This record gives sequence, structure tokens and C-alpha cells, in this order.
Amino acid sequence: MASAKSLNQCLKVIAKRGSTVPIHIEWYHKIYDEAFKGLQLQNQYEVIHGSLLVLGELLSITVQLMSDEYDISADLILGRAMSSNRLIKQTAIELIPSLARHSKNLFAINYLDQAMKYLKLALKKHNDKPVAFIAVGELTLEIGQDMKPYLDAIVELTINTLSKWSQRRGHCKEALICIRLMTEGLFIYFYLMRKNFSPLFL
Repeated sequence: MASAKSLNQCLKVIAKRGSTVPIHIEWYHKIYDEAFKGLQLQNQYEVIHGSLLVLGELLSITVQLMSDEYDISADLILGRAMSSNRLIKQTAIELIPSLARHSKNLFAINYLDQAMKYLKLALKKHNDKPVAFIAVGELTLEIGQDMKPYLDAIVELTINTLSKWSQRRGHCKEALICIRLMTEGLFIYFYLMRKNFSPLFL
């Protein structure tokens, strides 16, 4: 999204000047507060979507502010991962790895189970599979071994997606990307589980 990229550049400029211009903290809070208000709205999908994008950019740039607001931000993002609006749901799913990247231990302890519940549901839905597979792969890169309890379920869903029957409904290249990313994040475990992928070659 062009607007999100523009905000990203603005936040970077503010961050660079932050050491000499204390007012940058005030601007961060103003931007966050507006995003928070937008996510409280119902059925105003454009505003909600934009607010999610803003939170994503804040997570990538403003460490201290988002540390202070981390729990609220995680609840807001994960709360939209089951939205009936596809764009909002998929945007929330895309932001899950950003949540983990910002505070890996806190995410793994407090939010990983909830996030994986939503991701596994998304992996079973044809329209949500691509974004969900990428999110799972990126999440594995961020938190590594904390993903071990979910490997069996993810491998099973990946095999089902890549099977010949599923390919007739449309090939999902994101499933292959997910495997590559998870292998990078959990190489030894994927090596030990390599026999589980044998159905793909039958």
C-alpha cells in the first residue's frame, strides 16, 4: 500500500531526528491513538484496514512506544484475524510475524497459541491459504523452536495443499515458500521429519 509506505518513510525520518527533537514521542502517540480509534469501529472496513496498516508500520519503527502498547496492539491485531472481511482478516494475519519480531518472548508466551489457532484455520480455507502460509513461515523464522509443537499440524496441512488433488483446485506456491522458511528456522527438525513429505512424490 502506497500510503503505508509513505508513513513508513515519515516514521523513519521522525526516528532519525528523535534524539534531538523530543516531540517525536508525541507524534508517535498521536498516530497510535488514531489507529487505535480506527480499530474500535464496526463495519467501517476501509478505516479498520488502514488502522491495521498503521499499527504494522509502528511495530516496524517505534520500539519504545509499541513496547508500552504491545499487549493492546496484539489483542487488536489478533482480534481482527477472524474478521468476516477478507482484506481485514488477511492484513491481520500478515502482521502476526511483526508482532513476534517486536517482542519474541512475550509473543511466544502470551499470544502464540492464539495466533496459531487462527493460522491453522486460515490454512484450511482456499482464499486465505497464501497469506497464512507466508505468515507461518515468517513466524518460524522469528521464534524458531517455539514453533515445534505445531509442526505436525502444519506439515499435514502443507501436504494436503500440495497434493495432486489440491493442485487441481489451484497450485499454492506459498506452501512451498512456507516449507523453505520453516526449514531455515527449524532446519534440524525439518530434516528429521523429511520422511513425512514422501506423499508429495508419490
